[in-house]
Amino acid sequence: MPAPYQRLPLDSRASDVGLLRFWAAIAAIIGAIWLAVSAPPWWAWIAVAGAAFIAFFWLRRWRGSRALVEADADAYLELREDGFTVAQPGATSRVAWTKVRAVEADEERVAVRVDLADTTDALYVEPTWGGLGLYELEAAIRAAREASPSYLR
Repeated sequence: MPAPYQRLPLDSRASDVGLLRFWAAIAAIIGAIWLAVSAPPWWAWIAVAGAAFIAFFWLRRWRGSRALVEADADAYLELREDGFTVAQPGATSRVAWTKVRAVEADEERVAVRVDLADTTDALYVEPTWGGLGLYELEAAIRAAREASPSYLR
């Protein structure tokens, strides 16, 4: 097992995640157009609006993935003794281990969920760092947290 404190660069698979988001948006757009031109009843327009919203959401996420891949030198996940840092273009999140309430893999979002002690919100870390999958990334974050002197057992 590698040392608990490490700096993980952006993984080359981040562009694959972006392409998956792009094709999900295309599928949602095609579905919305197909449903709209089939002269649906009034209540089916809710599904058309929902599909259009989903397509817009996935296109925004795809654009964000592209920006992340293009600026990969500025993107990293650093696990330190006092906390961890997720650095992405335009945003850097630093979290102290004393502020972390729980670390768990969220299979629905395919991301590691980090529950923070001072808020009801959670920080989601996608498995696009250092070639680690969802469960390996969760284990790395958990190991760094548990190796920290500030971790209360």
